[in-house]
Amino acid sequence: MMSTRTAGIALAVVVTACEPTTPDSGPPTSTPLVSDQHHRPIGLALDGQPLEVDLSKPVPEVKSATYPLATLSYSGHDQSGRWSVGHTLDLGSDTTGLQWREPIPARQISALFDESVPSGDLYVYDEQTGETWQIDRPGQFALHQVWSPTEPGILYYTYAEMEGVYGLAEVDVRTGEVEVLVGDDVVAEYISFSTDGSRVEFLVAGEPLRLPGERHATREVYAESLPVAPGDSIAKVRTPLPVVGDRRPLSESENGEQPFELGWRSGARLVGDDILGTRKLEVQDAGGEVLATIDGAYRVEALTDDGALVRIDTPAGTDLAWVLEDGTVMTVGSSTSTPSFKMPMPKNGGKVLNVTQMGESYSTACRLYSHRGSLGYAIDMQSIASTEAILAAGKGSVVTAVKTVTCNSLDDPHADDADGTTCRLYSSGCTSDYGNYVILLHRDGKYTSYSHMGYGTVTPDSTGTTAYRGCLLGEQGGTGATLGDRNGCGDHLHLARSSSSSIYGSTINFPFPDARHSPLQCTWYKSGNEYRTCDL
Repeated sequence: MMSTRTAGIALAVVVTACEPTTPDSGPPTSTPLVSDQHHRPIGLALDGQPLEVDLSKPVPEVKSATYPLATLSYSGHDQSGRWSVGHTLDLGSDTTGLQWREPIPARQISALFDESVPSGDLYVYDEQTGETWQIDRPGQFALHQVWSPTEPGILYYTYAEMEGVYGLAEVDVRTGEVEVLVGDDVVAEYISFSTDGSRVEFLVAGEPLRLPGERHATREVYAESLPVAPGDSIAKVRTPLPVVGDRRPLSESENGEQPFELGWRSGARLVGDDILGTRKLEVQDAGGEVLATIDGAYRVEALTDDGALVRIDTPAGTDLAWVLEDGTVMTVGSSTSTPSFKMPMPKNGGKVLNVTQMGESYSTACRLYSHRGSLGYAIDMQSIASTEAILAAGKGSVVTAVKTVTCNSLDDPHADDADGTTCRLYSSGCTSDYGNYVILLHRDGKYTSYSHMGYGTVTPDSTGTTAYRGCLLGEQGGTGATLGDRNGCGDHLHLARSSSSSIYGSTINFPFPDARHSPLQCTWYKSGNEYRTCDL
């Protein structure tokens, strides 16, 4: 389903910073004024600070934006130059049993950033009136957003809902009207436009596919597009991510990764290792020679005629880098956001958990039953103590939670790889892979996921609620694709960290600096995590 809009009118205004307020009568209408948007800066955020990056310079110029709220991400200005949108940060509540979502003023973020979490809310800021208002629908956890390149006031955003639903919506910030364009299976990290601005382009995930030797499925990604409302003119703008180029099909992959390419006019290419959560980029010349390899690169913010703006994961946080087509890499901004993680099981005096599998990407890779390629940084663990509680490893916000899986899809006692156990949950018609799970988004913009939890144990009831470190998320179980002798179903926790909001996202390093081994090994551990009473 798609929507059509009447073309809006461009407006240029003087930018002034103000306190956020809620308008009584909704957003005002615009008035005509011609403006050249060819070199309009793009918007982004680091450590809660909204920024604008001018890509017309030989080296991008990064400046603070006047948007009044602390943000996880910032859209920059629409075609008119009047409105901007941010995915805000909030604090949640320290009061037992009480949660609220209230954005943090930008002027306070330096003091409050370490306690902040993503709200999942999108707020419009009108630079002419100084007003702000929320534009996403209730029940949606907003993930990524981008302005229409042809029509003022029209924004596209991806979102998550409960039960693993991911959609794409269009909103007119002038009226607050929201229309869902695609209701599920959207890959949330990618929204772009065709060269002429006539179509919005996005990615969708197909059916789960399990590769030989891998217990967990992944999903093949496809490109789709929809026509957008025609504007008065077609302006050249730089969208957050250009059209995804050649991509090797998952069915041809040996490790679950789906590489993709972004091309420069010269024929040089920026090649990513996996469309479902990039971990590495290569700069290649027109002949395919590798000019530079960027480990830890997890998001391409923009591609211009001769360079790319890239986020790189570092031990200290995030670097914002300018990557040239000749392989030169220059840091143009840095973040110091480093969420503190502790074991996702409760403190219980002595031995608390056994790590039963460390993916192949860890230097301590061990007991590799699967967890290769895109799952190379996943961790399996089982509780030792009588409790089987799964706790949030770090403070974050609930993006989605799947609560309704009652079956096991893998532990078939009659299968060729049967391990001699009989799982009470096994069903030949079970299509679940990760079973019941919870996904959290943290202040650094990365995700953690907790999978295979027991039916009836998952606690979050809605998106956007604050999960403090120690909040009960559910209980260890054997739903989805699990094997083993624990309760006959291989009950365990599958733990992963990713730059993708998808449960199928490519994994990245999950650090536990307070553990006796870092990275973890296949052995037992105590936990420094403690129960916290939370209303999820």
